[in-house]
Amino acid sequence: MITEIYKDYLVTEQGEVFSTKREYPKVLKQSPNTNGHPSVVVRLNNKTKVLRVATMVAETYLDKRNKSFKHIIHLDGDITNNDVSNLLRSVYKANESDDNGITKTVTGYRACVNLDGKRIYLSTYDTKEQAEATQLGFIETLIHL
Repeated sequence: MITEIYKDYLVTEQGEVFSTKREYPKVLKQSPNTNGHPSVVVRLNNKTKVLRVATMVAETYLDKRNKSFKHIIHLDGDITNNDVSNLLRSVYKANESDDNGITKTVTGYRACVNLDGKRIYLSTYDTKEQAEATQLGFIETLIHL
């Protein structure tokens, strides 16, 4: 499904952004911003803006009724995965660091999340999958508060 989000621009549920200024839609090149989030350059109201693709997808496809849900969380921790099924709106800012919150240590895999600028260490696990599952469960709990 493709939806017009701003005048002259379309976005897909998978996170592709198109310009419709020409005769046929043109896919816009995505580049990482300073935090590594895929972003596109657009012209809005005669001003050039750099917009995060995740924000564009969320504004197009996710529920916008509650304005306090202003942060966007990538459920799998991968900031390059902007598929609508991987995004959630939240009152909390989570995992906005350069890493995905899973760190290999001498004793196993440490899971953590970044919550409103503070790093919260959850625990250390034998496998990466266990650490990721715990991290995802913690994020989902925050979302449903």
